[in-house]
Amino acid sequence: MGWDIIEIGFKHKLPVNDPYATAQEVAKRLKVNIQLVAHNLFEYDSETDTVSKVKKGDRFIELQKFNYDNSDKCVKLIVHDYQIKKIKETIGKDRLRKTKFSSQWAKDNILDFYPFELYEIEDDEKVGIPEIRIFTENIDIAIPQMMRWGHFDRLFRRNDEEAKEYLRKIRKEILDVAKAFECEQVIICADQGPTESIFDNMDMSADDLLEYTMSLKNRETHNGWFTKDWKANARYINFADYFKGTLNIKEEEYVVVVFDQPK
Repeated sequence: MGWDIIEIGFKHKLPVNDPYATAQEVAKRLKVNIQLVAHNLFEYDSETDTVSKVKKGDRFIELQKFNYDNSDKCVKLIVHDYQIKKIKETIGKDRLRKTKFSSQWAKDNILDFYPFELYEIEDDEKVGIPEIRIFTENIDIAIPQMMRWGHFDRLFRRNDEEAKEYLRKIRKEILDVAKAFECEQVIICADQGPTESIFDNMDMSADDLLEYTMSLKNRETHNGWFTKDWKANARYINFADYFKGTLNIKEEEYVVVVFDQPK
């Protein structure tokens, strides 16, 4: 399998501690109707003081709808830890460790669950909204690309109108989402190889993830890639430099990370 292209927006401006306020903001920013939902995984029986896995029922619990327009179509905004938080609040911190669980899986999820992403957009109705993941400070922009990273890298070496138009289109799609969420910076990289650990650490704070990216600590997790020759030829580039005509990539060099600035 090839390496897929990923896009990360840094320092979004969403009130992530409040799912209702977040849903309202997402509806406004993406100009789409939002159905705020939570996973329907567990149920608590207060009589037996037992938490069990839900045996039947819908996949999600609807919390509220936020309409941007009068269209019947909407996308789901999934709150990953909503139900678990509510069960914990119902039981109470002091009694939680004494509560019975129907399985080890239920116990582990209730006691130790920590969501990687806080929210996720699911476009079941094919409205055309990217299936964005929202973290505390960053977003996985998730614009689907028809090419792999190797092809993306090669486009930056070309200066013909076809390559320019393709890169201009990709850049606009990414920046449109980044601007909607008021992100301060964007990085584009691959989900495998030397930048896989950047993809795996999107839940870091924005400053820590940027420092991690710039420090090249991600190289330590993929030592097989990093020969002396590879390290010497890895390039971090700015998207804008391509259109300014100031980007010069040698034949032996590799584009590893692309930076961009929403304006």
